[in-house]
Amino acid sequence: MCLSWIVLRQYLYPMLFSLIALYLFLKFKPTLKNDKKTVLLILFLSEMSFMGKEQFMTLPFVLFILSDGSFKGRIVQISPYFLLLVGHFLLRMYVLGGFGAYWSINDNPWVYFYTAINSLGHTSRVLFGNEWIIGLSLFLL
Repeated sequence: MCLSWIVLRQYLYPMLFSLIALYLFLKFKPTLKNDKKTVLLILFLSEMSFMGKEQFMTLPFVLFILSDGSFKGRIVQISPYFLLLVGHFLLRMYVLGGFGAYWSINDNPWVYFYTAINSLGHTSRVLFGNEWIIGLSLFLL
């Protein structure tokens, strides 16, 4: 149990920042017009969670789903968070000199396509004992 705490502690602070940002967003429903300080605090917490773990870069999409109003109203309300995401991604590309990845990862898009298709087969084999069940069900849909 102690070993799992040491191995997984890099997730704790970014998760805390993300949860606080979610809480503030849901409680106060801030916009740049009515509550700039809360929006800035949520932006700061979002950036802290982005820097802590890249898996939390989906936070603007979660905020978009949880926001109220029409589609256009949601886009306007969530636009500062998406601008932060784009800025963070551009800064990350500048610092890493590209998309950034492990040294052995290939930048060819066909490799990602092959991996996605291959992982469906592996998932189907693990869940159903046959590689073609998920592929066949996706084809029928």
